Amino acid sequence: MPVQFILRCRCGHSADLAYDDWEKAKDMMSRAKCSLCGAAGIPALSVVRVKSQGRADTQQQRIERQTGRR
Repeated sequence: MPVQFILRCRCGHSADLAYDDWEKAKDMMSRAKCSLCGAAGIPALSVVRVKSQGRADTQQQRIERQTGRR
């Protein structure tokens, strides 16, 4: 089953990732590195698991939309 994630770095940069299975996704998340600041690994990157392949709506995105900030 396809799994889609949004990785968000502590610097604010985010990336959407999609994988065909959970094991591949876990492996890739553990090796992820921010392309902006270079932070690596799960301690620096927060993960939002998305079940559908549609656009993810994280809590921070909802807050930004409600306050009009980006």
